[in-house]
Amino acid sequence: VEEDEETSAKQVFEIEDMHVESYLNEQWIEDTEFDYTFGKAVDLDLVLVLDASESLGAQFPQIQQTVIALVDSVFKEISNPKIGVVDFSTNINSLGLSDNINFIKLYIEQIQQGPTTNMYNAIDQGINMLNESNAPNKAMLIFADGIDNEHNADLINPDILRSRLENGHNGTKITSFAIGLGNQIDKVAMQKLATNGGVASFPETSAELPAVFSDFARSISTVHTLIYNRNQQVISQQNARDFRFVIDAVAK
Repeated sequence: VEEDEETSAKQVFEIEDMHVESYLNEQWIEDTEFDYTFGKAVDLDLVLVLDASESLGAQFPQIQQTVIALVDSVFKEISNPKIGVVDFSTNINSLGLSDNINFIKLYIEQIQQGPTTNMYNAIDQGINMLNESNAPNKAMLIFADGIDNEHNADLINPDILRSRLENGHNGTKITSFAIGLGNQIDKVAMQKLATNGGVASFPETSAELPAVFSDFARSISTVHTLIYNRNQQVISQQNARDFRFVIDAVAK
């Protein structure tokens, strides 16, 4: 994902080719001796953390349909995904990670609205859900239209949650995206919650949500894995080399 500094517009790129180069004799030389492979991520676990507070009002059914369209896109673009849902108002409800698209969509359709916004505890539950997963690629999408008003700041806050997302579990970090709708959002908090390559977006109206969710679907569908295998040769610090990965990509 590339972001224009002047307009904040985001452009998603899809990788077409990649190779490895090492710096030797004052020039970059393609490394053809060792094996490396890359490809689209095929095992992705995604948790949707969804605001179901009453402040969303009559636009909530439209938001549910937008999320369902996102689920369709993920299953179309990615092989072997699993999706879990954590929805929150005062209470927090959840659907564990599943590869049953119809079950996931039915769950989203049946989410009920309630008072207040228990967002931070819901995110914490979503992180726990992903930490129990063995998938090599993990992502979270957080959607809310207001500030959290149900948490104990001494126990949980955006900084604590960001640390959990960035440190990961068993070496697998969580790429987290955040969508804050309207003008009642704590933008600083939402930006902290978007990490490990994820971004925060702030649509002003629900009419903008389909495009924002579509951008998210394109972003996670272009996640790639890279494996580079070298031998066990020990290289001294004096003879240390620089390596780089050269990526050929096109706008998607």
